[in-house]
Amino acid sequence: MKKLLGSSLALVSSPLLAHPGHDHQHWASDWVHLSLALGVFAVATSAAIVIYRKANKES
Repeated sequence: MKKLLGSSLALVSSPLLAHPGHDHQHWASDWVHLSLALGVFAVATSAAIVIYRKANKES
């Protein structure tokens, strides 16, 4: 699994660095960034809940 993760990161990192970006002056830019942040927060919260429940179930 670690090899797969490392290989995936190696393949993805250079295209991400070459990304030209986007216009931060666009009227929807704030909403797009907010929705991205909320999505990341939701995934992180879900992962934390699953880990917390598994830890409490085992003890």
